Amino acid sequence: MFVLGCIVTPLNAQNTKEQYDGQPALSPDGTKIAFISDRHGNNDLWLMDSNGSNLASLTSFTDMDAFFPQWSPDSQKILFLAGKDQTSIYVASILDSTVQNLTPNFAFGAGQAQWSPDGKSIAFTEIESAENSTLWIMDSNGENIRELVTGNHNNFPRWSPNGKSIAYTVTNNSEIQLALTEIETNKTRILSPNNVIEYAWASKSNQIIYTTHNSKGLIYSDIWLVQTDTASEFKLTDEPIPLVMNLAWSPDDKTVLFRSICGNNAGIMMLTLNPKSVINITNCQQGNNVFPTWFADSEHILLQSNRSGKTSIWVMSSDGKEAVDLIGTQ
Repeated sequence: MFVLGCIVTPLNAQNTKEQYDGQPALSPDGTKIAFISDRHGNNDLWLMDSNGSNLASLTSFTDMDAFFPQWSPDSQKILFLAGKDQTSIYVASILDSTVQNLTPNFAFGAGQAQWSPDGKSIAFTEIESAENSTLWIMDSNGENIRELVTGNHNNFPRWSPNGKSIAYTVTNNSEIQLALTEIETNKTRILSPNNVIEYAWASKSNQIIYTTHNSKGLIYSDIWLVQTDTASEFKLTDEPIPLVMNLAWSPDDKTVLFRSICGNNAGIMMLTLNPKSVINITNCQQGNNVFPTWFADSEHILLQSNRSGKTSIWVMSSDGKEAVDLIGTQ
């Protein structure tokens, strides 16, 4: 179990400038955290132990930036995007520190990637124009690239827990709908005709949670849940919530964390499915708090926050009452 009181934050006298450390990703085995830092100038991929010790850079880019790290299911590799004018998909190994560009031959760039549940494949998007984007699948080493869906702005692929289907957003008649394609048969169906903004698939079930714009205005969100086997859906929130983003299911699929606007800041909120409730677990005066994710014990939350005046990686108790900066002055 992760204990807040055991976080290690040794001093590092060499780093004196204010820096950005953010976009944290917890390894599935709970031992490592990947994150993005600009302490060497560009945004690079960094790694540390889950208690904040043993910081190490995995990239040293001079002409591009890294974004959005994501762990392989076996906790041995980190997928991330990197680029300047357009992005490619990279994978870094924590065993030998090698970094590989998996999509060097995509003229329009590649992004929005996600590992398959077994770690053998990666789904991703190539945005070809303002009207069209293609969903692709490739082996985890970048080989055997094959097209899944093309046309009509197909974006943000997400694997089903069993790895047999991929959900994604598709634009039809100016509406961003949620679709599902079976990989073996290429059979496609619409899960939700609502104008979907962001979504997240539960880790162990056939449930997808998603957000739409509320009629009150574009900055307000409603949160919905859809069953992927029946396409039945219902609204989870009674009142509109400002700018919901960064949806993150708990390990038991019973609650969802998300980022919302709180006063002049971004706060972390928690949605409980049964019984339905929404609570704010960060103080509205505690700066901007984003990219929340659960530890396996469901008692602690990893997040990016600037509550101390600089953007850093924090661990917070699930009730928001305790929080520690993992990086501190490192």
